[in-house]
Amino acid sequence: MAKGIRRIKNGWGDQDSVLVKYPDGAEMEIPASQHVAQGQHPPIDALPVRSSSPPPPRSLKARNPGVPSS
Repeated sequence: MAKGIRRIKNGWGDQDSVLVKYPDGAEMEIPASQHVAQGQHPPIDALPVRSSSPPPPRSLKARNPGVPSS
């Protein structure tokens, strides 16, 4: 049975999704409703949450503090 890795906010259209990992190592994103309906573990409320949007890029100055800003 697949194991939930993390919950993804609005990852499946307008609903949350869950990244699950299967015993063979394969990972797949499924709708949160499917994770709940199949009784997969851990429970959805126990999974760490991640936003569906990628984090904002760090500035060049943050990566290279010695570089003067233009």
